[in-house]
Amino acid sequence: MDESPIIDYYLKRAAQSGDTYGPPEIQKDFRWVSAWLRENVANRDVLEVACGTGHWTKLASAWVRSMVASDISWGLVHAAREKTHSRVVDFVACDARKLAFSPNTFSCGMAHFLLSHVRRTEVRPFVEMFRHCLKSGSCLLLTDTKWVDGYRKPPVRRDEDGNTYDLRTLKDGSRFEILKNYFTRAEWEEHLASFGNIHIEELPYVWAIKIELSQQ
Repeated sequence: MDESPIIDYYLKRAAQSGDTYGPPEIQKDFRWVSAWLRENVANRDVLEVACGTGHWTKLASAWVRSMVASDISWGLVHAAREKTHSRVVDFVACDARKLAFSPNTFSCGMAHFLLSHVRRTEVRPFVEMFRHCLKSGSCLLLTDTKWVDGYRKPPVRRDEDGNTYDLRTLKDGSRFEILKNYFTRAEWEEHLASFGNIHIEELPYVWAIKIELSQQ
């Protein structure tokens, strides 16, 4: 999968949006997610993939024991580091599909708004690879975008595997076609239930998913 349009889009969007994260109507969901994160990452050794510009990294850093935040782009990693300023967080640039961490290293994993940018056929292999970095008994925390009728513009196209693509326009007029899947509760369960005990919270605009990983 060519990820360059997604990387370019998020780098450029970050430069144009400053410290703003998400539209006003989603902030209530984000406050819920923040409390949920605090409950689940406290005193854990956390691996975050696709940290982006570090919004969730900064929040979680106040509660974790240690943390490694990663993204494929040095530009995004640098932005996350500049935002976070925490002694317990290390930052690395790496491909989320090729994580180079030793098995059984972390006690918690988190990925925010990432799996919707992963092809449907690659979701389960990605989660399988992610969990190999985590110790037995760890939890995996996932958040992602929920489809809300009438709120978002319909995807501009759908490929032969059912993946959908959004057309995003930034403030400067630049346009990006990016892979963006919108999963239903049943689809999340289909993709993720085999990894352990799954808890799915359906907020007005956001999915928040916790997997209590089974023994590997």
